[in-house]
Amino acid sequence: MKLLKNRFYPVLAFIFLLMIVSFGSMFVSSGTPSFSKQEGIIVETMNQYNSRIKDSSLKVVASVNGSNIYLSEVLRLEANDKINIKLNLLYAETAFQNGEIDQVQYKNLVSEITNESNAKSRKDILDILIRNELLYQEAINLGYIVTIEEAYQYELSMDSKMKTTDPKGYLAYNNYTETLAISFGMAYDEYIRAFVVPVRQKYLAADLLINDQLKKKGILVSQVDLVGEHLNNLYTDLYNQARIVEFQ
Repeated sequence: MKLLKNRFYPVLAFIFLLMIVSFGSMFVSSGTPSFSKQEGIIVETMNQYNSRIKDSSLKVVASVNGSNIYLSEVLRLEANDKINIKLNLLYAETAFQNGEIDQVQYKNLVSEITNESNAKSRKDILDILIRNELLYQEAINLGYIVTIEEAYQYELSMDSKMKTTDPKGYLAYNNYTETLAISFGMAYDEYIRAFVVPVRQKYLAADLLINDQLKKKGILVSQVDLVGEHLNNLYTDLYNQARIVEFQ
């Protein structure tokens, strides 16, 4: 049985959509908008989704080898994606206003963010959840175990590291997560344990599997094309062997 070790996992970026636990380029700009603007975006978006998320907690949209994926999971990630897009646009605008990027860079950045927002459908999000579930199931089947408590402690360690290395980014992340928690009527830690840690648990278990496989094949994490090819081949094999049912 291969248990989680006390280290960070560089392959994670290749496995998961930036879901509830990562935020792309949101906190890169030194011209960070005020928290009130961030909160406004989060609250406005979650007000559009909260009732639908709560009402769909028992609605199954797919089954992966008997493990259910619920509509509420898809909607939470869809809401998160919309929030991230809006925040990235806000950060781009702030960076432009503060003179950190010029007009051409700003227009290119807005175009890139807008194209990204148009490229992802609800079906795409479901496909990612199915992919993640298959990778997690394979990890568990081969003995790559990460407990909920280990995932929680890892989350705390990531917070601590970010607080030290990027305090401004940490404050923005913390405010983001706390606002989401409030929108669900939860305390910060309660939200982390309910929504972030279970995703992190799957994230880490799958990464233990991927890291070992890459090591055995002599593939370095820096060899992005080879890593991507390996992951695509693994996913295709798992998908072809799986019992997957999608519901309307």
